[in-house]
Amino acid sequence: MPVPISHDQAQQQSILQKMGMGAAMGGAVGMTLGFLFGGFSIISRGAGPRGPLNTLATYMASSGGTFAFFMSIGSVIRTESQTSLTAAQFSSLQTHWRSRHLDTADRSHT
Repeated sequence: MPVPISHDQAQQQSILQKMGMGAAMGGAVGMTLGFLFGGFSIISRGAGPRGPLNTLATYMASSGGTFAFFMSIGSVIRTESQTSLTAAQFSSLQTHWRSRHLDTADRSHT
């Protein structure tokens, strides 16, 4: 018998979906930066023997690929945890860190 799908909670994304989303965001940011830096390079130093379009495309592709690679890895690492804190655990953690911060502040004033 199939397990019923709960509609009150969003489905967890798979690692490949997270990696793909990170790569898409990184690629978009990288290509934008490649366009800006490549355009600046072409304006300030000239296009070179390959022409302006090929030079700009090279800047955009290399920058986009680099950003996509690192963002895809970073998005998987950032969201690797399968468990999230409950409200009680979060409250307990906040209390612990506040008391620890107050302890440190008291020691520094004495």
